[in-house]
Amino acid sequence: MPSLGSGRALARPPMTHPVVEVAGAGPARASSAWMPAMATPPPSDAPSGTGAASTGRAVASAGNANPGSTGHNTPAARVQLALRDATPRPGQATPRPGEAISPEGEAALTVLYDGACPLCQREIAWYRELPASCPVAWLDVNDAQALSVDDATRSRYLSRFHVRRANGETLSGAAAFVALWLTLPGWRWLGRVGRLPWVTPLLELMYRGFLPLRPRLQRVAHALATPHIPAALVADLRSDHAGETGAVYIYRGVLALARDPGLRAFATHHLATEQRHLDQVAAVLPAWRRSWCLPAWRVAGFLTGALPALFGPRAVYATVHAVETFVDRHYQQQIDRLDGLAHTASPRPGAGTGEGADRWADLRALLVACQQDERQHRDEALALQAGPVGVFTRAWCALVGTGSAAAVHLARRL
Repeated sequence: MPSLGSGRALARPPMTHPVVEVAGAGPARASSAWMPAMATPPPSDAPSGTGAASTGRAVASAGNANPGSTGHNTPAARVQLALRDATPRPGQATPRPGEAISPEGEAALTVLYDGACPLCQREIAWYRELPASCPVAWLDVNDAQALSVDDATRSRYLSRFHVRRANGETLSGAAAFVALWLTLPGWRWLGRVGRLPWVTPLLELMYRGFLPLRPRLQRVAHALATPHIPAALVADLRSDHAGETGAVYIYRGVLALARDPGLRAFATHHLATEQRHLDQVAAVLPAWRRSWCLPAWRVAGFLTGALPALFGPRAVYATVHAVETFVDRHYQQQIDRLDGLAHTASPRPGAGTGEGADRWADLRALLVACQQDERQHRDEALALQAGPVGVFTRAWCALVGTGSAAAVHLARRL
């Protein structure tokens, strides 16, 4: 089994002659056996001995003719030019029979994945969040418009993981994973290890052992799937649920220690809003998708509200302003990402062609509504703060902003 380091696919397909279309001559395969038949026959008064040999010279001379000359427009010249363009160069792979490769722009690597598989959806979503070292195109094999292939080729792509290089070479299985890993930060080290000659066959054996288990794992994943949430936003919604949990406990911490009537009214009103947000996000995000660290977020939220309450209302308002400023940006990032997915994601198998724009409309409306509430909390806290705060409070607010960013990072992964 060739290794990835050799630059070859695990199973190199046999070279096939491409089909070329010649005006007035119909399709034919690029083979020397049919070249004389396609060339212009010699005139009937030509001297004897000018059969195939003279025809071959006619084709050769036509192929060397100036493109602007009359000879270039003859059928023989067009055949020769078609052969010249269609003949693979050394090291260049050719498509398999029945496969029409569609261009993917300037992508150095095209990932061919099963967009209907929940396992593939989650894995590809992780990969797509990473800044690749070269342009990578992501192509759902189920999208008939994006990938024009016959049923046999599509089934082959769906049965194993494939990537295609810019030169047309297609890799599958372990070699495909290694080629992708080499372009991604955090995975590049695994790609370097995986392309070692003795490691690639081992990874391929492991991958082949996984394939018989894949249908069962897919059934489990389908039962736990969340099709109403794009895979790329599941981690963000997990952080939203954790964040709203923390927000509820911020105001509980304030109410536990605050004695100022105005501050208590402020905290009571905002607590009700944050509890509504938490319930709405919980209705969208199933329990098994939520953060494992919810007890820690409750403690952190309670302390974030209780500690500034010891120093008076202005400290609490400054804290709320710092938290809500971060939350506003966090929601905006998700809205932007969701808008991008709505324009680029292909419809689900069997869905209507207009589904892409409306597929996650309800989710977007929820994010926008939560963001608007958080902005109102931020502006209200700033107005009640009534002027600049001291150095200690500014340092505390900076710590709160940094802690919020760290909590989102952890909640997205745990």
